[in-house]
Amino acid sequence: MKRTLFFLGSNGILLVLAFYLSFYIRFEGVIPDIHLRQFAIYLPVFLGLKITAFYVFQIHRFTWSYVGLYELLKIFKVLTVCSLVLSSLILFLAYEESFRGFPRSVFLIDYALSLIFVGGFMISKRVYLHDKRYPLLEQKRTLIIGAGNAGEQIVRDMRRTKDSPYLPVAFVDDDPAKKKVLIHGIKVVGSRKDIPQVVRNLEVA
Repeated sequence: MKRTLFFLGSNGILLVLAFYLSFYIRFEGVIPDIHLRQFAIYLPVFLGLKITAFYVFQIHRFTWSYVGLYELLKIFKVLTVCSLVLSSLILFLAYEESFRGFPRSVFLIDYALSLIFVGGFMISKRVYLHDKRYPLLEQKRTLIIGAGNAGEQIVRDMRRTKDSPYLPVAFVDDDPAKKKVLIHGIKVVGSRKDIPQVVRNLEVA
Protein backbone atom coordinates (compact mmCIF):
# COMPACT_ATOMS: atom_id res chain seq x y z
CA MET A 1 0.00 0.00 0.00
CA LYS A 2 2.81 2.42 0.84
CA ARG A 3 4.47 1.70 -2.49
CA THR A 4 1.19 2.33 -4.34
CA LEU A 5 0.62 5.61 -2.53
CA PHE A 6 4.19 6.69 -3.19
CA PHE A 7 3.99 6.04 -6.93
CA LEU A 8 0.52 7.50 -7.38
CA GLY A 9 1.39 10.49 -5.20
CA SER A 10 4.67 11.14 -7.00
CA ASN A 11 3.07 10.81 -10.41
CA GLY A 12 0.24 13.06 -9.23
CA ILE A 13 2.70 15.81 -8.34
CA LEU A 14 4.43 15.46 -11.71
CA LEU A 15 1.10 15.59 -13.57
CA VAL A 16 0.04 18.73 -11.69
CA LEU A 17 3.38 20.32 -12.55
CA ALA A 18 3.00 19.33 -16.22
CA PHE A 19 -0.50 20.80 -16.36
CA TYR A 20 0.55 24.08 -14.74
CA LEU A 21 3.61 24.42 -16.99
CA SER A 22 1.34 23.87 -19.98
CA PHE A 23 -0.49 27.08 -19.12
CA TYR A 24 2.76 28.81 -18.21
CA ILE A 25 4.36 27.94 -21.56
CA ARG A 26 1.19 28.69 -23.54
CA PHE A 27 0.97 32.20 -22.12
CA GLU A 28 4.74 32.77 -22.11
CA GLY A 29 5.05 33.08 -18.35
CA VAL A 30 2.12 35.44 -17.75
CA ILE A 31 -1.09 33.48 -17.19
CA PRO A 32 -4.22 35.68 -17.34
CA ASP A 33 -6.45 35.57 -14.26
CA ILE A 34 -9.29 33.98 -16.19
CA HIS A 35 -7.08 31.08 -17.21
CA LEU A 36 -5.69 30.70 -13.70
CA ARG A 37 -9.28 30.18 -12.58
CA GLN A 38 -9.80 27.73 -15.42
CA PHE A 39 -6.64 25.90 -14.37
CA ALA A 40 -8.13 25.36 -10.91
CA ILE A 41 -11.37 24.08 -12.47
CA TYR A 42 -9.72 21.76 -15.01
CA LEU A 43 -7.03 20.37 -12.69
CA PRO A 44 -9.23 17.84 -10.81
CA VAL A 45 -10.56 16.55 -14.15
CA PHE A 46 -7.12 16.12 -15.74
CA LEU A 47 -5.48 14.73 -12.63
CA GLY A 48 -8.37 12.50 -11.61
CA LEU A 49 -8.64 10.79 -14.99
CA LYS A 50 -4.89 10.20 -15.34
CA ILE A 51 -4.36 8.87 -11.82
CA THR A 52 -7.39 6.61 -12.17
CA ALA A 53 -6.01 5.28 -15.48
CA PHE A 54 -2.59 4.72 -13.90
CA TYR A 55 -4.20 2.71 -11.13
CA VAL A 56 -6.49 0.70 -13.43
CA PHE A 57 -3.64 -0.19 -15.78
CA GLN A 58 -1.30 -0.85 -12.82
CA ILE A 59 1.41 1.61 -13.79
CA HIS A 60 2.22 1.84 -10.08
CA ARG A 61 3.24 -1.84 -10.07
CA PHE A 62 6.18 -1.35 -12.42
CA THR A 63 9.53 -2.23 -10.86
CA TRP A 64 11.95 0.66 -11.25
CA SER A 65 15.00 -1.53 -11.75
CA TYR A 66 13.40 -3.29 -14.74
CA VAL A 67 11.63 -0.45 -16.52
CA GLY A 68 12.18 -0.83 -20.26
CA LEU A 69 10.53 -0.33 -23.62
CA TYR A 70 7.40 -2.32 -22.73
CA GLU A 71 6.71 -0.22 -19.62
CA LEU A 72 7.41 3.08 -21.41
CA LEU A 73 5.11 2.07 -24.27
CA LYS A 74 2.36 1.29 -21.78
CA ILE A 75 2.77 4.73 -20.17
CA PHE A 76 2.66 6.26 -23.67
CA LYS A 77 -0.57 4.42 -24.52
CA VAL A 78 -2.28 5.31 -21.23
CA LEU A 79 -1.39 9.00 -21.48
CA THR A 80 -2.40 9.09 -25.16
CA VAL A 81 -5.83 7.67 -24.39
CA CYS A 82 -6.23 10.05 -21.45
CA SER A 83 -5.33 13.02 -23.62
CA LEU A 84 -7.84 12.00 -26.30
CA VAL A 85 -10.59 11.52 -23.72
CA LEU A 86 -9.83 14.86 -22.05
CA SER A 87 -9.72 16.79 -25.32
CA SER A 88 -13.02 15.23 -26.41
CA LEU A 89 -14.60 16.01 -23.05
CA ILE A 90 -13.45 19.64 -22.98
CA LEU A 91 -14.51 20.23 -26.59
CA PHE A 92 -17.90 18.67 -25.84
CA LEU A 93 -18.31 21.05 -22.89
CA ALA A 94 -16.92 24.04 -24.80
CA TYR A 95 -20.25 25.87 -24.62
CA GLU A 96 -20.43 25.61 -20.84
CA GLU A 97 -19.35 28.83 -19.12
CA SER A 98 -16.62 27.19 -17.02
CA PHE A 99 -15.08 25.42 -20.01
CA ARG A 100 -15.40 28.19 -22.58
CA GLY A 101 -12.19 29.47 -24.13
CA PHE A 102 -9.97 26.59 -23.08
CA PRO A 103 -6.57 27.07 -24.82
CA ARG A 104 -6.35 24.05 -27.09
CA SER A 105 -2.56 24.10 -27.32
CA VAL A 106 -2.52 23.20 -23.62
CA PHE A 107 -3.64 19.68 -24.59
CA LEU A 108 -0.51 19.04 -26.64
CA ILE A 109 1.87 20.73 -24.21
CA ASP A 110 0.39 18.89 -21.24
CA TYR A 111 0.55 15.59 -23.14
CA ALA A 112 4.22 16.06 -24.05
CA LEU A 113 5.26 17.20 -20.57
CA SER A 114 3.34 14.37 -18.89
CA LEU A 115 5.18 11.83 -21.04
CA ILE A 116 8.54 13.42 -20.26
CA PHE A 117 7.97 13.78 -16.52
CA VAL A 118 6.34 10.41 -15.84
CA GLY A 119 8.61 8.48 -18.20
CA GLY A 120 11.69 10.20 -16.80
CA PHE A 121 10.57 9.48 -13.25
CA MET A 122 10.04 5.80 -14.01
CA ILE A 123 13.52 5.29 -15.48
CA SER A 124 15.34 7.55 -13.00
CA LYS A 125 16.17 4.82 -10.49
CA ARG A 126 17.34 2.46 -13.22
CA VAL A 127 19.68 5.15 -14.56
CA TYR A 128 20.95 5.83 -11.04
CA LEU A 129 21.58 2.16 -10.35
CA HIS A 130 23.27 1.75 -13.72
CA ASP A 131 25.77 4.47 -12.82
CA LYS A 132 26.37 3.25 -9.27
CA ARG A 133 26.29 -0.50 -9.70
CA TYR A 134 29.70 -1.37 -11.02
CA PRO A 135 32.87 -1.41 -8.93
CA LEU A 136 35.04 -1.45 -12.09
CA LEU A 137 38.26 -2.48 -10.36
CA GLU A 138 36.64 -5.72 -9.12
CA GLN A 139 34.94 -6.76 -12.37
CA LYS A 140 36.22 -9.19 -14.96
CA ARG A 141 36.51 -7.68 -18.42
CA THR A 142 34.31 -9.93 -20.54
CA LEU A 143 34.03 -10.57 -24.28
CA ILE A 144 30.58 -11.51 -25.57
CA ILE A 145 30.55 -14.01 -28.45
CA GLY A 146 27.53 -13.40 -30.66
CA ALA A 147 25.76 -10.06 -31.12
CA GLY A 148 22.28 -11.47 -31.61
CA ASN A 149 19.36 -11.66 -29.20
CA ALA A 150 21.21 -13.98 -26.80
CA GLY A 151 24.28 -11.74 -26.65
CA GLU A 152 22.15 -8.65 -26.12
CA GLN A 153 20.31 -10.39 -23.28
CA ILE A 154 23.59 -11.40 -21.65
CA VAL A 155 24.82 -7.81 -21.62
CA ARG A 156 21.48 -6.59 -20.32
CA ASP A 157 21.57 -9.11 -17.49
CA MET A 158 25.16 -8.22 -16.62
CA ARG A 159 24.22 -4.57 -16.36
CA ARG A 160 20.98 -5.22 -14.55
CA THR A 161 22.41 -7.57 -11.91
CA LYS A 162 23.53 -5.79 -8.78
CA ASP A 163 27.23 -6.28 -8.03
CA SER A 164 27.76 -8.26 -11.23
CA PRO A 165 31.32 -9.64 -11.36
CA TYR A 166 31.42 -9.16 -15.15
CA LEU A 167 32.08 -6.04 -17.21
CA PRO A 168 31.14 -6.47 -20.90
CA VAL A 169 33.73 -4.70 -23.04
CA ALA A 170 33.06 -5.92 -26.60
CA PHE A 171 31.14 -8.27 -28.89
CA VAL A 172 32.45 -10.52 -31.64
CA ASP A 173 30.13 -11.79 -34.36
CA ASP A 174 30.69 -13.48 -37.71
CA ASP A 175 28.05 -11.34 -39.42
CA PRO A 176 30.03 -8.60 -41.24
CA ALA A 177 27.00 -6.29 -41.19
CA LYS A 178 27.26 -6.07 -37.41
CA LYS A 179 30.87 -4.93 -37.30
CA LYS A 180 31.27 -1.66 -35.34
CA VAL A 181 27.59 -1.72 -34.38
CA LEU A 182 26.88 -0.61 -30.80
CA ILE A 183 24.60 -2.71 -28.58
CA HIS A 184 23.89 -1.11 -25.21
CA GLY A 185 27.00 0.97 -25.82
CA ILE A 186 29.20 -2.09 -26.43
CA LYS A 187 30.87 -2.30 -29.86
CA VAL A 188 31.07 -5.33 -32.15
CA VAL A 189 34.83 -5.35 -32.78
CA GLY A 190 35.27 -8.31 -35.14
CA SER A 191 34.51 -11.95 -35.81
CA ARG A 192 35.37 -15.11 -33.92
CA LYS A 193 38.69 -15.44 -35.74
CA ASP A 194 39.67 -12.11 -34.17
CA ILE A 195 39.13 -13.35 -30.60
CA PRO A 196 42.83 -13.87 -29.69
CA GLN A 197 43.74 -10.36 -30.81
CA VAL A 198 40.65 -8.80 -29.16
CA VAL A 199 41.45 -10.56 -25.88
CA ARG A 200 44.98 -9.13 -25.94
CA ASN A 201 43.99 -5.62 -27.02
CA LEU A 202 41.12 -5.22 -24.54
CA GLU A 203 42.74 -7.15 -21.70
CA VAL A 204 39.82 -9.53 -21.43
CA ALA A 205 40.04 -11.65 -18.29
